[in-house]
Amino acid sequence: MKPSFRNRVLLEQHRRIAMDDPAILTAPVTNIVFDASKDLSNAWIGEATGKIGDWRSVARSTYMRWGLIINAAHVSETHYQALPEGRGLAINVTRENGDGPIQTPLKTWTGGQAAQAYRQIIPTIASYAVADLYGVLEEIVFDAWEILRRHKPEALIKGPENRELRRLFAHQQDSEKAVEAWQQAWAERFDAWRRKKTYEPLHRVFVAFYNEAGLKRPSYFTHTDVKDWAGTIETIAEMRHLFTHGEGRVNARLAQLTADNPGLGWTFTEGEDLIITLQHLQAVEYFINQLLMAINVSLWEKGSGRSMKKDLEIS
Repeated sequence: MKPSFRNRVLLEQHRRIAMDDPAILTAPVTNIVFDASKDLSNAWIGEATGKIGDWRSVARSTYMRWGLIINAAHVSETHYQALPEGRGLAINVTRENGDGPIQTPLKTWTGGQAAQAYRQIIPTIASYAVADLYGVLEEIVFDAWEILRRHKPEALIKGPENRELRRLFAHQQDSEKAVEAWQQAWAERFDAWRRKKTYEPLHRVFVAFYNEAGLKRPSYFTHTDVKDWAGTIETIAEMRHLFTHGEGRVNARLAQLTADNPGLGWTFTEGEDLIITLQHLQAVEYFINQLLMAINVSLWEKGSGRSMKKDLEIS
């Protein structure tokens, strides 16, 4: 995952533990890395499974960051509600007074008014948090695509317009300079492809990744499949779309999507006020956590050629 404002500060990081490390007996194992050292044809799977921990860290850190903000709003509500008369909160802004910019109050509240304001903004904070977690989903999906495409770039370097790219790819091992030239050219080509793909619904981009990579749902999954996960992504996307564009009511599409995709536990009725709560945020984080597990196992089973279901039955 490329450096971004989301992963600049990680509140939780995952540590990779070797299978022969005694620490693995007591450490909680949440990710499995496929060893591709003896199977270079599946090197992309080794790299992708190696990223699961990073993706999970970003998702959890993003959730915790917003959780801290929501918690701070609750604490602030309690704090300002308890203030004695005569004390309150001033919200300052920068304004011009003729001699230059100055700080001046935009709004001054009593303690009770400030407490009410904090209480009222919590659903809005949860809405921004859901939108941010959706952004994490987008980063994960495109990061997975980049790994697959970089190891198997043929589909993106077809055609006469990519003749130079094919030459750089074929000669990338000739020297360090050749490696750098290929990496730079590839980064530009993938970024152009990604910009076009961002106009497509994310749930379709996700399904296309599974199809092109030849992945299947984990062998021990019985209740959900790729189309169900895609439906959940589409549902989160619609909620984000309504919030981002200032819609205040549930539309027919979101109501239908939540009915068709019950995995999130959401129920929205067309025409009702669109209210996003901490529980919605927790459901999105839970889904991302489960989706990463599914992706991890799908990759491992494809690379190893083994069924984790059978391994679990044996053990």
